[in-house]
Amino acid sequence: MVCKLNVAFVLALSLSSCATSTTRMASVGPQIDAKSDREYALSQNPQDVGLNPASTKLRYRKIWGVVMDVHSKNGLMTIVAYPDGSARLITTQWNSSYISAGHPAVEYSAKNSVRLVDSYLQVFTTATDHSSPPEGYLKIFVLSSPNLLSTQNYPIDEISKKGHPLFDLYCALYDVGVFQIHEPSM
Repeated sequence: MVCKLNVAFVLALSLSSCATSTTRMASVGPQIDAKSDREYALSQNPQDVGLNPASTKLRYRKIWGVVMDVHSKNGLMTIVAYPDGSARLITTQWNSSYISAGHPAVEYSAKNSVRLVDSYLQVFTTATDHSSPPEGYLKIFVLSSPNLLSTQNYPIDEISKKGHPLFDLYCALYDVGVFQIHEPSM
């Protein structure tokens, strides 16, 4: 599992040195505003991402997405996973946004993230705002009906250790981001 690595180091390395995309990843465009794109991701409803609210794809308590903000010294990285297996990676360092669809590893990790979040809902509360975590912390949001949910801010080095209550969910979301930055060899 990717999370066995020193995750803070890997995230910092990923944010600072991997500015290329693969053929399976589409850049939303060079003139995007990463902060606005992040805000849009947190404000979506099921129809915005092409999902029917009555669909069985939303069987996990009307959850249509999971968002993880990771704030390292290099900037904010936002990873968004959807139940259909598509995903989004938004970075403030590059002021860019990438959308992945059809990549088997991204699809598996995105679906797994949405599936896993259902068993962690007890640690989420109704989000009162869309604030990003401070440097060195991460925060997870759940796009759900009727409310946007969020965790508290967690230190990156704490949540990335096996034994943390959110470790498995963190790893699934982390994998979504890693597979969008680096195309795995298959």
